[in-house]
Amino acid sequence: MMNSATEGGADRRGTLVGTMNYLAPEMIQSQSASMATDLWALGCIIFKMITGQVPFTGTQNYTVFPKINNREIEWPTFMEIDPVCRDLIDKLIVLNPMDRLGA
Repeated sequence: MMNSATEGGADRRGTLVGTMNYLAPEMIQSQSASMATDLWALGCIIFKMITGQVPFTGTQNYTVFPKINNREIEWPTFMEIDPVCRDLIDKLIVLNPMDRLGA
C-alpha cells in the first residue's frame, strides 16, 4: 500500500533531488517542479552530451547555485559548438521557466 508521501509523487514535487549541476533555478529557490524544470535539465544533458562537461561547473552548492541562478553557462573554448545545437541549449536553459522552449 502506498503512503501519501509516495502516492502519485504529488507530495514530493517540491523536494530538492538530483545532481546539483543540472538543477533548474526554480528548484534551487524552493519552488515547485514542472515540465519546464525537466526542459532545463534536458538542456544541461544536451550540453553534456556535446561538450563532455556540465554547463555549470563546481563541486559545492555554494559555487554552482549562483552560476545557475545567474545563468553563467561555461561554454567550452576548446571546441566550436554547432550553432543549431547552441541555439537549442540557449532556448532550454532559460531562467524563466515559462520562456523555455516547449514550456
